[in-house]
Amino acid sequence: MISRLLVAFCALLSFGLAQAQELREQPTPFSAWVDFQTTGQAGAPKQGYPIWLESVQRTAVPSNTNAQVKTTFRIRLRRLGGLNGHLQVRLFFDDLPGASPTVSGWSETGVNYYTSKPLGSGVGLPTSESLVLPAEALDYIDVSVPGDGASVRGAFLATLKSAETLHALDFAAPAELADAFANLPATTSTSGDTYLYGRVKAAIEGEAVTLTPGVNASMTWEIEIDALPLLSVISFEILDVDPVHPPEWVVNSTPMGPSAIHLPDIADPGFQGIVRSTEPLPRFQYNGWIRGQQVIPSSMLKIGVNKLVLRLDGKSNAVAVRAVELQLKHHWQHLDYKLAP
Repeated sequence: MISRLLVAFCALLSFGLAQAQELREQPTPFSAWVDFQTTGQAGAPKQGYPIWLESVQRTAVPSNTNAQVKTTFRIRLRRLGGLNGHLQVRLFFDDLPGASPTVSGWSETGVNYYTSKPLGSGVGLPTSESLVLPAEALDYIDVSVPGDGASVRGAFLATLKSAETLHALDFAAPAELADAFANLPATTSTSGDTYLYGRVKAAIEGEAVTLTPGVNASMTWEIEIDALPLLSVISFEILDVDPVHPPEWVVNSTPMGPSAIHLPDIADPGFQGIVRSTEPLPRFQYNGWIRGQQVIPSSMLKIGVNKLVLRLDGKSNAVAVRAVELQLKHHWQHLDYKLAP
């Protein structure tokens, strides 16, 4: 049933596009998706790679005398002068406790030019992390993980080009890496409250908190306010969100509706489909941290203690939330306004 629906949909889409304009595939000679789950499997279709990526190999060996298995995916590169001075490696993996992957870069003579810290924080959910590797002298990149390698889904590799960026001196410098799919950079952690141009920003929750359907489906914070703001916004980062069923904020017992989520380009490999036998079409979750927001009308708040609850949608899978901040906009001497009838 699912296959027929998908085939019919693709045929209809192709017909519609043919009537309007020719569908042109975007070339990506300097980027590649590496599927680790099919690497080394008998009968798996051969993956096509750009000229600078020679091959991908998979090995599993005991990592110590107790015969604990460690799996390594070796990505062999071709040196093409200054073409690949720096590479982005965005690794997609299940963030399981005790199974943190690492990424390292080597020359054929055994010189180690790069080794990452163990990736992930053990939240138990699918995630992704991006690294920038100095690749001009590399012959191969190793992705190593404890176990049989099933927890590592794949990697997106892209050749990086440097560009000059101007930024305001009084504010934080931009992120080291501009995401290929227009994802926003991670929120910079702050401690305490900060004030700027009438805005008060308060950090509510910095560390990752996991919400699980039916077990721990909501999280509650109590915030004390000494003056009613003109406008309020809650911002947060969320991992593995279902774009169709994002979580909902409840402010002082009033539901605010689904949160607004900033989605990257849906070509991003972070969108992973979930197929259930009881549903005609797949759902999606995003294997990475993305930004969410909720606007709160001033009428929803009160002077004193306010109760903020974030709860899962009834159709959502487990998610993790971090970098929760509350912004309160107050009057200041240069507040711009106009009179309206």
